[in-house]
Amino acid sequence: MHLVLTRATRADIPEIVDLHYKTITGPLCEVLIGLDTEEGRRKAVQRWLQEMDRSSAHMWFKVLDSDTNRIVSVAHYMVYSNWVPLIPPQVNMDWLPKGEIRDAAEDITRQHIKQRAERLQGQPHILLNRLFTDPDYQKRGAGRMLVNWGCKLADRLFVPVFLIASSIGEPLYRSCGFKEVDRPLVRNHRYDFTGTVMHREAREPVELL
Repeated sequence: MHLVLTRATRADIPEIVDLHYKTITGPLCEVLIGLDTEEGRRKAVQRWLQEMDRSSAHMWFKVLDSDTNRIVSVAHYMVYSNWVPLIPPQVNMDWLPKGEIRDAAEDITRQHIKQRAERLQGQPHILLNRLFTDPDYQKRGAGRMLVNWGCKLADRLFVPVFLIASSIGEPLYRSCGFKEVDRPLVRNHRYDFTGTVMHREAREPVELL
């Protein structure tokens, strides 16, 4: 097994969507990407391709197993090297069926966007929005490669990195220099998005000789 980190392209998105469904299951997956059906996967591919087309902030990276050429780990970074005021996104999760599931998913998403905006708006930063690794490749260094890459980019830009960690991912992030700053409650009757908000400080100025 030889792992290689590189930039993900539009052509990779269908495989990335399939990996997301393999890696993240249960109610959380409904909010993050949609129902696990053929139509749900197709719509997820469409949305993520549209995100890539509409904003230069979205940057996807992948780790390949060069022996099989399979994507085994993925990171989705949102890079705001210069802060430009953003219009709050309209939450319309029309890829979910109308009714209780969609209403609950839209409610939890609004809560999440609100608390994230309160912390991040107004400052250049990098947000690690998604990180997931094939269960067959976990604990082999793929996720760490992607986290360290983002940290190196942040150091070159002199900006902090933020993320919201699950209990599974938190030890990895701590080992990469992230610290807990908050644990806001983000939940409703169906979904619980409560996670640990973590922060890695911006690099100090570099003195040139």
